[in-house]
Amino acid sequence: NLIVIKIVKIIKCDICSILLLDDSKKNLIPKIVYDLKGEYKLNKDLKIEDTISGEAIKSLKYKYVSDILSVTTLLSKSYIKKEKIKTLLSLPLKHENTPIGVINIFTKKDRVYTKEEIDLLNSLSHQVSLIIENSKLYETIKEDKENLSGLVETSQVLNSTLDTDKLQEIILNKTLEYTNAEFGFLMLIKDDYLKVKLSSGFDKKRTNKIK
Repeated sequence: NLIVIKIVKIIKCDICSILLLDDSKKNLIPKIVYDLKGEYKLNKDLKIEDTISGEAIKSLKYKYVSDILSVTTLLSKSYIKKEKIKTLLSLPLKHENTPIGVINIFTKKDRVYTKEEIDLLNSLSHQVSLIIENSKLYETIKEDKENLSGLVETSQVLNSTLDTDKLQEIILNKTLEYTNAEFGFLMLIKDDYLKVKLSSGFDKKRTNKIK
């Protein structure tokens, strides 16, 4: 947010947005939008194919358009006409030469960017990329820590009893908890067949028929 506000103040643009690629790498998801009027609208379809933002992502180089109506963007033509938007500068966000999104800067007046301004914006886009990747890394570490804590807790519970039936119940319940499953079975081999020993969240009458 601070970087977007900094861009708006330095460049004196009307709209600035940060959009990130989804897992398919074919669509952009709006993350931060700054609009002086608060009326910034994105098309429902955020596919990057054949758009200026898509070109910036594919080439990993900034793209500038002086007449936004002459190209395809993530903004609707009706909104562009209504708000009289003129120019677009699209800067790719990348991490280790892998695209992760774009920063889009729109102005309602003719705007030519100097080399110094482009260099500054490229530097800011690099900072945004680092923040995004560090955030992803933090979430990964946090999730791994939670999983590790869960495993330690499970290990302590398992070591607290020698009752086989109790151990099996703990194993099944913890497995369902960590996998977010709604129901499950613990099956043991008996007479060369797998038979349900325990079940959770499933009709017991139907469970007895499972082999």
